[in-house]
Amino acid sequence: MSKYSQEAKDAYDGIEEAGTSCTITRVTGGGGPLGGGTSTIQADTHLVETSFESQEVDGTSVLRDDLKLIIPAHSLTLQPTAGDTVTYAGRTVQVINTMPVAPDGTPIIYEVQARR
Repeated sequence: MSKYSQEAKDAYDGIEEAGTSCTITRVTGGGGPLGGGTSTIQADTHLVETSFESQEVDGTSVLRDDLKLIIPAHSLTLQPTAGDTVTYAGRTVQVINTMPVAPDGTPIIYEVQARR
């Protein structure tokens, strides 16, 4: 058990209380020479929406309208990854980048860069 396990649980509790519910969705498959079918994986959790500080916006990798979503890692069955979507508050955004906050290698939260 990580020494940050309690911090991860506390982050989850705080985000659950202050944030909004969301669904992370990943569509996989469909590649290869025969095409194949696709499958959808979903995970329900909570998030807090914030914005990037002006010094973080470079106009190339981080755009002015990009969102920063704070998603707790505790009990999360699907780590958000580029290409996933996050649906919350009646809208769907695309994950551009995910930066885990993991002091000892155990994620506490994910800071997700998302784009409308």
